[in-house]
Amino acid sequence: MAGGRALLSGPRSWCELLLARRFGIQNEKRNVTLCSQNGRWMTENSLPKRSSQSQDQRSTLSNIAALVGAGAMGMLGLAGFAHADEAEHGLQAPSYPWSHSGWFSSYDHASIRRGHQVYKEVCAACHAMSLVTYRDLIGVAYTEAEVKALASEIEVEDGPNDAGEMFMRPGKPSDHLQAPYANEQAARAANGGAYPPDLSLICKARHNGQNYIFSLLMGYRDAPAGISVRQGLHYNPYFIGGAIAMPKVINDGQVEYDDGTPASASQIAKDVVTYLSWAAEPEADERKLIGAKWILGACIALFQAGYFKRWKWAPYKSRRIIWDVVN
Repeated sequence: MAGGRALLSGPRSWCELLLARRFGIQNEKRNVTLCSQNGRWMTENSLPKRSSQSQDQRSTLSNIAALVGAGAMGMLGLAGFAHADEAEHGLQAPSYPWSHSGWFSSYDHASIRRGHQVYKEVCAACHAMSLVTYRDLIGVAYTEAEVKALASEIEVEDGPNDAGEMFMRPGKPSDHLQAPYANEQAARAANGGAYPPDLSLICKARHNGQNYIFSLLMGYRDAPAGISVRQGLHYNPYFIGGAIAMPKVINDGQVEYDDGTPASASQIAKDVVTYLSWAAEPEADERKLIGAKWILGACIALFQAGYFKRWKWAPYKSRRIIWDVVN
């Protein structure tokens, strides 16, 4: 290899050559020969060496240009990756400061009542809540008399009677919330093949439940350039795949609240998500209260145990024993 062939000086040389052409820097090819000296492989430039100041300036400019190019390519790559990830897995929902999320926080029961109104007037046309009964709402959002009035508005099939026939009767507080469709096949037929999920446990069945549902309700927008959504679907970046069969149903003034709360789209979405969170965990307030009692009791017991330990062991730890070896 002593008279070896001419080579470029590796990736750095052709990168510098491209950058030089891009930024108008005069650059020459360097013929590099590989030679062996004292058993070590070395590179040797066939052109005269330049001054150290010129080489430093050229190296600095090349490094800056390389960093700018690498940064631009990295940003383009990240943008493409984020766009592909958004389309495949859905956009990550942000975290919102829910009033009931703290360890010692309870549900906003006025919001639960408004959320049930939103569900009854907007969501119940497609989605069922088969695990919730009317009497579950007593003391949470309505009084017992109000719940009886709500239940009496529906007709429930019951029976058989003495003649062995099924009959219809007014609803009772023990009845479950009425489903909009008789079965899954009827639901799919009415929604173009899509099956509206049951909302009883939807906040526990979806990752980042309440944040995801709120973002989904508020995330409808026009499809960006390059993304086509087939007819009958709607673009929502928070939904997996980006195309969802459910149209945008939450708009300003969609409902009229009984308590006079302004019915903006975000307020409506917040109330219905609070209601769905309660439906998924109706025992959350009681569980937090029991946990707070146990924590308080454990702290008191720990303090008493520490005091008793110091009181019992203080005489033994403070006494002094002297050995009289003379007498």
